[in-house]
Amino acid sequence: MVDILLGALEVSLPIFSMVFVGMLFKRLGWIDQGFVNTASSLVFRATMPTLLFLSILRADPKTDFNLGLIAFYLGVSTLSFTLIWLWSLKRCPKADRGVYVQGAFRGNCGIVGLALSANMYGELGLSLGGLMAGAIIVLNLVLSAVVLAVYSPVVSSHPSVILKDVATNPLILGIVSALPLSYLSATLPEWLMTSGDLPCLAVPAPRADLHRR
Repeated sequence: MVDILLGALEVSLPIFSMVFVGMLFKRLGWIDQGFVNTASSLVFRATMPTLLFLSILRADPKTDFNLGLIAFYLGVSTLSFTLIWLWSLKRCPKADRGVYVQGAFRGNCGIVGLALSANMYGELGLSLGGLMAGAIIVLNLVLSAVVLAVYSPVVSSHPSVILKDVATNPLILGIVSALPLSYLSATLPEWLMTSGDLPCLAVPAPRADLHRR
């Protein structure tokens, strides 16, 4: 039990330590809200899609893409969404119910989830985690649109709106563009792969002993 706890801490503490360092830098005035907004936009629009693209491109689709695990993840997420909605019916004001439900069931699978996957399982974790992130993004968009449309007259749940959000999401674009190349075993020039890796060097290297646990 202690070994499991220590292993979990060794995987998660490097990730959350970066969060606390960022909070410290902001409190010291070394970074401001403008920097945070710019950095967040850069990660969402460029570095993370690149990271997912390269990790899936390097993966073996015959062994690394566990579709059963992805289906299980989506099923559990849908069940969680349903239970949270039922919970809110008696415990949350109707005017706030849509915001409460979509805020409660959505997790940080992009920044924190992928960082933990990379720290523990390396390229395999990034490849499978990237596919799971893309799938859950689509599911989150659909379920959020449904619950917000039920309780908010100003939120549109029209399929065209959801499709536009999916089609313009940088993370999904990075994943979808890498999938056919991975199945075709296509390769990019080494200099291009190295250039793409440079913005992603902050991802902690996986520990070999954790892979055996």
